Amino acid sequence: QKFWLEAEGIYAYGITAGGEQVRDLTPWPAAALAFGLAEPARSARMLRRLGGAETATDWGFRTLSARSPLYQPLSYNYGAVMPFVSVLVNTAQFRHGFALPGWAALRGVAAHAFDHGLGVAPEVFSGATNMKVGEAYHNQGFSTTAYVAPLLRGLLGLEPDAPAGRLTFALALPAGWDFVRVDRVPLAGRRVNLSLRRTAAGLVLDADMSGGEPMELVFRPLLPPGTRVMGLAVNGAGATPAVAVTPRGVAAACTVRLAGEARVELALEWPPAVFLLPAESAVGDPDRGPRIIDQAWTGAGLRLELEGQPGRAYALGVTRPERVRGVVGAELREGRLHFTIPGAPDETFVPHVITFAVIPREEKP
Repeated sequence: QKFWLEAEGIYAYGITAGGEQVRDLTPWPAAALAFGLAEPARSARMLRRLGGAETATDWGFRTLSARSPLYQPLSYNYGAVMPFVSVLVNTAQFRHGFALPGWAALRGVAAHAFDHGLGVAPEVFSGATNMKVGEAYHNQGFSTTAYVAPLLRGLLGLEPDAPAGRLTFALALPAGWDFVRVDRVPLAGRRVNLSLRRTAAGLVLDADMSGGEPMELVFRPLLPPGTRVMGLAVNGAGATPAVAVTPRGVAAACTVRLAGEARVELALEWPPAVFLLPAESAVGDPDRGPRIIDQAWTGAGLRLELEGQPGRAYALGVTRPERVRGVVGAELREGRLHFTIPGAPDETFVPHVITFAVIPREEKP
């Protein structure tokens, strides 16, 4: 409570000796958000701020808002992009259901592992261009965690609990992915293999383990906003999933006793969902965006909040485009949402909203 700034919708990262809250937006409070230590609604408000262009770039998160009078894009703690900082924000994004912004951020940071030598993750980058700062350590260990930790704990949602003999698989599968395979997950002497595939009728998970006593597998995928859970079968037998619905997504959970092999079939009615198209921020490129702030199911369709540069054209993919109608803020063509931010060309990022209605399944498109 002492650190919360209601008007700004953020947590202060420090308090002065005189008791004054530091009001500049920085990503450091995301450490508490990543571990679930802050109030969920406030955490979500801060993640919306951190996902905007004042701190987020195509290649990571700045250590200080670009709107701060103290901002210096080449200064380590005053505006440069540190991959280590991205661990905090990106893990928090997945923890609090910001799956689409989380995947966008993770993809941008992971690209560093290919730009400067395979697996190389430099220490610090400019906050203005995708360029390693000259004095930065070329391959820093904790920078590597910038994509490893959010990938394993965030997007894949792997949570091993060795004393309890339990493995949680709570992935946020991007809408553009049809399968995921994770092999040899260690759990107290066991090795667990997970193979997930998307079908027109839902998700199918094949799991197997070896090397130890039977264990619990908790399968809890975060599904796109508006998904309807129609049923569950475990090894061919009907079961009841625990379903939690929020505007940002739908979680469907079940627990399976795994002694060898198991199959989990989750029957779903998929809604149209937005996904990222291939993109690249090359070394030396300026920030272009778009920044995906949030997405929410309205009850009749999807609302997507973004930031982009006026005059610049962008595109996003959308699954099941035949069930989309009434698009506002973009044009739907051949499974792509095409949009140009209104205004004269400018490198300043401004808000943009895309909404569309979804044709109900019982109504013929």
